[in-house]
Amino acid sequence: MAITVQLPKDGSGFEAEVRVGDDLHLVLRAVNTAVGPVMNIYDAKIGRWRLPEYARSIDEAKEAAEKIARHKYNRLKNKEPLAIDWEEIESSASA
Repeated sequence: MAITVQLPKDGSGFEAEVRVGDDLHLVLRAVNTAVGPVMNIYDAKIGRWRLPEYARSIDEAKEAAEKIARHKYNRLKNKEPLAIDWEEIESSASA
């Protein structure tokens, strides 16, 4: 008998996009799930998601995502500060 496991859908949270020319394109997500707040980063340049990281709060998830994005940005030798604008997103769970 096969066991079916259904992973929790993303709940409400925040999303931000970081784009620097053709060198960097990231989508940052900090969302609530059934198992707690999670930080995800999608690297559009290579077309894959980074492994999610769990956090104690949604703000901690946002901070973790920003830290990674700023590190990648700084590796490009940019001197300008990186502005990250978070937008609130609704639950992606279907009714």
